[in-house]
Amino acid sequence: MDWPLYINQWRPYARILENCQIASETFEVLVENPENAPHLNIKKIEYVRPPDTIAMGEATLIKVVAGYSHLEGGKIEATVRDATGIVASDCSPSISGEGSYTLSMTATPNRVGSWDLEVAIANVAGPLLGDKRSIRIRVVQ
Repeated sequence: MDWPLYINQWRPYARILENCQIASETFEVLVENPENAPHLNIKKIEYVRPPDTIAMGEATLIKVVAGYSHLEGGKIEATVRDATGIVASDCSPSISGEGSYTLSMTATPNRVGSWDLEVAIANVAGPLLGDKRSIRIRVVQ
């Protein structure tokens, strides 16, 4: 059996020993060029950084700059979570190719102290891609 020479579907053939009998199986493998694989990552997060603070109940803007390459007409979704669940989200329009897109969300803290958040991005369709980061915002009364 030879390795594939092209980026495409490859249909190798295998002989599998099953219950002391040879069973033949054909399966399909998708061969991709890793240099052109889709990529999605968080380039930057803009938020209220310590020592700056926000007041409890005050809405704060969180901007996530997503960098992408080799996307084919998919959307990017950003979510912000705290210990209680999702507190904000945004979704891009359908985008393709290579570049960056800024997703803007507003979140409101409901208690005083350190507000630990997880910011994540993912593509909505296609191969699973994504990135996540943790941030902390100081909340005062």
